[in-house]
Order: sequence, then structure tokens, then C-alpha cells
Amino acid sequence: MRMMKEVQKFYHDNYRCSSNTNRLAVSPNGRYVVVGSQNGNVIVYDTKTQDIEEIYEHQHKTAVVSCEWQPRGNKFATIDNLGSLFIWSN
Repeated sequence: MRMMKEVQKFYHDNYRCSSNTNRLAVSPNGRYVVVGSQNGNVIVYDTKTQDIEEIYEHQHKTAVVSCEWQPRGNKFATIDNLGSLFIWSN
């Protein structure tokens, strides 16, 4: 059996997992990870420094359940459990 090992760990007090199907996304270049929180926040982590790059607080009114990067990597989308879709750009 192949054994995986932890190579990076991201944590922030502002993140709460909204469900057992919460979906994060890694940017196409691998530099960033975006994840949505139960409290409606969206958090972007820098994979090189393991720091928070950005927190978008209280934009969603309910739990964010999925995130997806645009293939070119300069935009990402988030959706909450009520179906509100946001498109984010740098």
C-alpha cells in the first residue's frame, strides 16, 4: 500500500469546514489554495510561504461549499450552499 505523507499544513482561526463535501481549489501554477468557510469567508493561502494571502470576509451569507480556479489562474469562483456564485479577480 502506498503511504502518503503530509508536506504542508494550512490553518487559520477564521476557517470552519462547512460540510464533509467542502471543496478547495489549487491555482493552475500551484502557488495558491483557495477554500471557503462555514461562516461565508473565502481564504487564499500562499503554498510557498504557507501564509494567508487574502481573506474575503462575509461576502457569502452562508457556507461556501466549492471553489474553482480559472485555467489561466487569474480568477476563481466560489459558491455557497444557497447557490450564490462569486467570481473573484486579482
